[in-house]
Amino acid sequence: MKPLIARRVTTCYYCKDPIIKGSERLTDSINIKNSNSSTGYFTIKRHFHFRKEEDSQQSCHDMWVVEIFARMPPPIIKSNNPRGRPALNLTVEQRTERRILLKRLHSQVRYYITEGNLDLSKPQYLTEVTLRDVRKATRFRNNIITILEALEIVGGIPEKYEGYLVGEETAA
Repeated sequence: MKPLIARRVTTCYYCKDPIIKGSERLTDSINIKNSNSSTGYFTIKRHFHFRKEEDSQQSCHDMWVVEIFARMPPPIIKSNNPRGRPALNLTVEQRTERRILLKRLHSQVRYYITEGNLDLSKPQYLTEVTLRDVRKATRFRNNIITILEALEIVGGIPEKYEGYLVGEETAA
């Protein structure tokens, strides 16, 4: 919201102090449905101080919103679909880290397999396989293993990518 210059004296909705004419204020307007009115809704306007003191960083509107959210209970995230897989119990930071890792993992798979024409089903003893393909496959495998190890910490590896770790147990 942009601060406006008050044209008249109004009272602040949060602190109940007067907003002096000529000072900056914020206006919050809410449209509420009403079938009895001719327009179908009516508007509630609330006025707030932009900054009550010069050294204050928060407006009365910001403090009012913080108080409203403090009174609300935290949302419980549940899946309404009983047939789907259960949601992972992760914090917000873990969810963002997991999303970043999954994006990186998918981009590696897309780059090496679809765009790089890397065929992992070729047996290594064929003469068609060049040294370039072997280097590309080892680079791909190293990148994937580091990402999958980080994903194990943050919620586990998706089933789609578990097949990439098959060769790791035999190599170790």
